[in-house]
Amino acid sequence: MMRSNANRLMAVRRVTQINKGRRTPGIDQKVYETPAERLQLAQELVTIRVNDWQPLPVKRIYIPKKPAKMRPLGIPTQLDRCFQAIVKNALEPYWEAQFEHFSFGFRPGRRATDAITAIFKFTLKGARLIILDADIKGAFDNMSHDPIMDNIGNSPTRFIVRKWLEAGIMEGVEFSPTPQGTPQGGIVSPLLANIALHGMEAAIGMERSNHQGWQCPTVLVRYADDFVAMSWTVEDNRIAEAKLQDWLSPRGLEMSAEKTTTRHLDEGFDFLGFHIRRYPAKATKRSGFRVMVTPAKENVSRIKDDLREIYKRRRTHKTDNLIAEINPKIRGWCLYYRHCSSWNTFAKLTTFLWHRNWRWALRRHSNKGTNWTKVKYFNSNWRLVGEDKVMLKFTDFKYIRLPSLLTGASPDNPDEEEYWEKRRSIPSVGLKAKAKLWRRQKGLCEFCKGELDNGEEIVQHHLDPERPRYILDNQVLIHETCHQKAHHQRTA
Repeated sequence: MMRSNANRLMAVRRVTQINKGRRTPGIDQKVYETPAERLQLAQELVTIRVNDWQPLPVKRIYIPKKPAKMRPLGIPTQLDRCFQAIVKNALEPYWEAQFEHFSFGFRPGRRATDAITAIFKFTLKGARLIILDADIKGAFDNMSHDPIMDNIGNSPTRFIVRKWLEAGIMEGVEFSPTPQGTPQGGIVSPLLANIALHGMEAAIGMERSNHQGWQCPTVLVRYADDFVAMSWTVEDNRIAEAKLQDWLSPRGLEMSAEKTTTRHLDEGFDFLGFHIRRYPAKATKRSGFRVMVTPAKENVSRIKDDLREIYKRRRTHKTDNLIAEINPKIRGWCLYYRHCSSWNTFAKLTTFLWHRNWRWALRRHSNKGTNWTKVKYFNSNWRLVGEDKVMLKFTDFKYIRLPSLLTGASPDNPDEEEYWEKRRSIPSVGLKAKAKLWRRQKGLCEFCKGELDNGEEIVQHHLDPERPRYILDNQVLIHETCHQKAHHQRTA
């Protein structure tokens, strides 16, 4: 894999064409945008010798995390990012066969909703009522390098991985060494973090019985540096917490005192933007209780605040511009939460959205009547419409049950290709029209004939610009880069 030309070209494509940060340079200020520049970058990668290569420091930038908080990122140069993608593709298949089943963060074929589904099943069937909701304090910044290198062992990539870890950080003109931690922002950093945290399930004695399931006192579900430990008793939970503290300490890590709490399931807890809680249900459940997973109140408030800000900023803009900015927000939020008990939340947010649309329309024409405003801006279903666009509603997205991830299942296993294709098709489609196109094309890009679900943005391309855009026979699903090529060929 380190010597593979195909791996090298795929790395260049991912860094310079697919990734969202493809136009973000490192400290060398180089960005490869044209085909000639990308070919030159691929040829430059051929000449790199792993043992002799010296990576440049990463560029420190900050992005908003929560109100009044910023998340530090380390942006490598694009050449280093390509080299990291090559190394990641070489290391990942081996480690995917080693990683624990209930580790879900930054792994192919796994997502946050898989972690929530696992938690739901443990709390529903196993009567695990004592919950340790924990967060590792500054995991990416404080992680010791030695455990990572020890786990990597004699891999040919060990020398360059050590150099990346110790490359340092440039913040403005100031250089800071990195004796510990792996900067967020690098392509290989999430994999290295998972390698460092591998073994948490074994640390608390988590074992599976083939006939009786997970019968250990405490089970753990981890998503990157956030995890939940579920126990039968308070004493079991305390023992597991002590074991985890002892296991994290040699790795330079500790649990955050602010974000780590022990609660009963009846109190409920938030994890990955979801709220999991047990409620009384004596009339409908034999056990007398039911466990429900709903969107967390904090995240509901955040999407409302984001929508208010968009309406405020687009007060005088065209209707199509407003819809173009709001629709992706609605689609992304609903696709994330559609696998839980979210119908009531979606209904309330749809009502909220209608009120914002109505206020926005009335303020634009304060001297007009309400009937005139309705005819101009809304259709018969009270959707906001523009010249070419129609605003989505939260209730357009129906509940879809996400099946549990099979124990030991891997996207690299050719015998499970059909299983993974079915899983990929569930979250990758939003509305019915897009779902029909996905099934019609059998999950393949109509332009390059590659898999649509390869991490790249998916675009609905219109074959004939002269025909109506809403006709399905005039639409195909293609990758974003393929969409650019298709329009370039059309104009040429």
